[in-house]
Amino acid sequence: MSMLKTTAVFTPNTSSPKLSKVARTVLDKTLSDCLDEGGMYVFVQGVTKLGKTTLVASAVRQDAESLEETGVDQHFWFDSQNLRGGAPALWAALASQLRQPFEEALATTKTDTSKWSFLGSLGFFSSSAGGEHSYAYDKSRVIAVDLPHAIPAALKQIVDSGKSVAIVLDDFHFIGDEATRMEILQALKPVADKGVTIIVVTLPYRDNFTAFQKSNIGGRNQVLEIPTWTVPELSEIARTGFKELNLSAEEEDIRLLAENSFGSPQIMQSLCLLVCRTINGYRFGPEQLTELKFPENPEEIFTKLSDQNARLWLRHLGTGAATRGVTRAKHPIVDGDRSLDLDGYKLVLHALRNLGPQAQTPLVDLKAEIARLRSVNLSVVSKMNLHQVLTPMTVLALADTEAKLKEMDDSKEQVEPGDVFQDADVAQVPQPVFEWNPKAPQSPISILDPLLLYALKWHWPEVLDALMDEQRKVSTGS
Repeated sequence: MSMLKTTAVFTPNTSSPKLSKVARTVLDKTLSDCLDEGGMYVFVQGVTKLGKTTLVASAVRQDAESLEETGVDQHFWFDSQNLRGGAPALWAALASQLRQPFEEALATTKTDTSKWSFLGSLGFFSSSAGGEHSYAYDKSRVIAVDLPHAIPAALKQIVDSGKSVAIVLDDFHFIGDEATRMEILQALKPVADKGVTIIVVTLPYRDNFTAFQKSNIGGRNQVLEIPTWTVPELSEIARTGFKELNLSAEEEDIRLLAENSFGSPQIMQSLCLLVCRTINGYRFGPEQLTELKFPENPEEIFTKLSDQNARLWLRHLGTGAATRGVTRAKHPIVDGDRSLDLDGYKLVLHALRNLGPQAQTPLVDLKAEIARLRSVNLSVVSKMNLHQVLTPMTVLALADTEAKLKEMDDSKEQVEPGDVFQDADVAQVPQPVFEWNPKAPQSPISILDPLLLYALKWHWPEVLDALMDEQRKVSTGS
């Protein structure tokens, strides 16, 4: 007898589902091995909404549980948007979590008090320990603590006691300046040398490896690519959740849901919930095992799932960059039974949709599809200067991210060694959704958000109609 709420089983708005959880065992084991070995740099790379952060958090939790007998292990987690001040911001953040003061007051009275209250609370320091205390001087003064030397020494004490230590830099791609990335990676080298694992979580297709190589941090590194979820993995989410609810579905129907989830467990969770509640009317699992019904026309399922933010991105990218006094070229196309005149922005999105859409589309494939839609040779498409469309689309897609980061800079002004950002100060920085690298003209077009891929496939026709209608109204002045 089930009677579970469907929203208790399928939870697309949480990063750690419980009753429909499917583990990615190989990835979990690889990351756990890196934590166990210690002293490594681990790059965890993948597009958004694949569970990168959840994977790292799960491995860290398991590692902590495995060390319960030896005491509390310590892992330090940082949002990289707060580390764009470079090494000083990093040391300040670490010092804050270690509860290490930035200055020591040297008084005229005889004292010998541990300044590392965090380590002291774990019982690491005795009255005979050196280098972590304040001492009596004949003249009162205040000196700054040498954090780049003090912090690695403190972390080494935790490692030497048999505990696992990791520093996690989440969303490392928010540090856009290569020199700053190099500075942070290089600053952490003496920490890694003490046996601390450095985990860098970032988006793919970034130039992190250039910063990595230039930082001279040695060869103890691991690149952990987080692939999009496979159809079998996504299908297991449905099977596991449906079973909890006393429901079942045909394998071909489950596969259809998985194939339209674009490798995202979040989308699969949403589709399963939609099938249970909206299509079949189950807000609770039935008492008897019941087979779910699926409509003959898949659009009756997939068009009902809509992410407002992804639809807004489609409109934004389809509208393109603002122009003054310049009339955009229109390209007549025939697609099925429709004849359309599309500007470059709409044409690119239309072609990308016809090609999958895919997380990465080779530029040559995009050109071939545009040639097919326009019924022209590839040489004609080559003269269209697609970079004049793809570059502004990339700029538009990054605008919100850069605006939020600038807002943080303006509110925090300049990062000083003593400035520490609290959790309440962490801004929700939007992730990039669309990219093309103009410095590498033959690079693929990347759509980094599975929800944008989903919207492009299932909602582009209606978004395109709305954009074309607005365009007609502007041209006719109505």
